[in-house]
Amino acid sequence: MNHAWRKIKNTFITVFQFTKSDAYLYKLVENLKDAREKQTPLPFVIKSSNDKGFMVKIGGMYAFLDYRYMPWNYNTLQDWPVVSPHLTGKNFFGKVIHISGTKRPYWIHISAKVHRFKPKELTLYEEYETVIVHKSKHGLFVDAGFHFNWSFGSFFGLIHTSAFWDIDDYEQAREGQIISTYFHGFTKEGKLIFGCPDFQGEWRTGELDALIGTVQKETVKINGEGKKEFFVNDTYKATLPISKAYYPKSQFDTVKDFKEGLNNGDVFEAEIFKISKARHFVVRLVLDDTNTGGNNLA
Repeated sequence: MNHAWRKIKNTFITVFQFTKSDAYLYKLVENLKDAREKQTPLPFVIKSSNDKGFMVKIGGMYAFLDYRYMPWNYNTLQDWPVVSPHLTGKNFFGKVIHISGTKRPYWIHISAKVHRFKPKELTLYEEYETVIVHKSKHGLFVDAGFHFNWSFGSFFGLIHTSAFWDIDDYEQAREGQIISTYFHGFTKEGKLIFGCPDFQGEWRTGELDALIGTVQKETVKINGEGKKEFFVNDTYKATLPISKAYYPKSQFDTVKDFKEGLNNGDVFEAEIFKISKARHFVVRLVLDDTNTGGNNLA
């Protein structure tokens, strides 16, 4: 008799606990449905991730957040799994967009497009911790949102291969890695530029385009290998090629003699012809009838 009673009692407790748990979950789901109807943003925390999106906890329930519904985007959805481990445990606001199922398991989907970040601007030439989102032949695409624990959203930009102190740093870099870099402004299209401290970001902002077609002072410097280097306004690297693209063939000898006669520290004037793909100025001497020996040293 006692054995039978204990069995009935245990069964009653099990059923009661299940019913109580179900009722609690039902109440949570009803709250989420109400929030969905009213389009009320709710706080959520990211718990884990996979190839498609995040598993989050919102209103006491687990839900799914597709990468496409995050508050910011990357170039491709394939970039998200690289960044997602760095977002685990972070809090955002989202709206419930879909709930299915009348009992466990419930399928809940949310969108974080409604999340709004406080405005924040990066400081020019300041150092930031960034996560490498994507590695390409052009350089490293990084996100400095990591530096602020994602409190201000994404600061996505490029560290061009020309912006590294040592090309080995680029070769050894891996997607998902955290690296320090410096902010150098924006391109003409508004994209962020990152690089080493002495990287001249002006090449990518477009502001140096205005110098094309103008005559500027060029400074000669002899490098550690004994080779001549040219710098526009003593700052921006330049080349002084001798070819038919820049001079008539009859002037080749004149330009060649002038170039060979230059010494360390000499300053001369030349026209900015164009900006090369390697991000330096291409300059040419201005030769006329009254200056057959080339430009005079300034």
